[in-house]
Order: sequence, then C-alpha cells, then structure tokens
Amino acid sequence: MRARVEAELSQDSTFPARPVWWDKGHRLGVGVIPDGTNRDSAARRVCNLMLKHGISPAEVEVYDVLQIQNDDEWVQVGAAQCE
Repeated sequence: MRARVEAELSQDSTFPARPVWWDKGHRLGVGVIPDGTNRDSAARRVCNLMLKHGISPAEVEVYDVLQIQNDDEWVQVGAAQCE
C-alpha cells in the first residue's frame, strides 16, 4: 500500500520529492515547496489518498522541502489527521 501511495504522490507536482518518511505505518511526512501559506489542504489531499488505499487511521505532516535540503531543518508547514 505504501508503494501505491508513493507512486500516486510522485505524479502530483505539489509534492516534488519522494515522501520524507513513514512512521509506524500510518504517519507520513511529505515535502512541498513553500509558498508562505499553511499547507493543511495539501495534507488533507494526502489523507484522501491514504484512505483510498486503506491506510487508516493515518496522519500526514507537511514539511518545507527546501529547508530540509538546504539547511537540514524540519519546518512543518501543514498537517492533517486522516479520518
């Protein structure tokens, strides 16, 4: 199921990198290019994808991918609980 979620995310330009990490099989961290806004809506989109593939309960955390790449800083810019 994880591979399917990752494959679908790779087709979405909102998420320019592979998912950052999976934790305990139900929490997913993804990276986005920051635009100065809260990215909870992006997290909810990932939730919908996870629920579609039967991953529930689930959580999504969205991080600034540029901060991770450039400074190794994990700046969270969005999140969602998938229900």
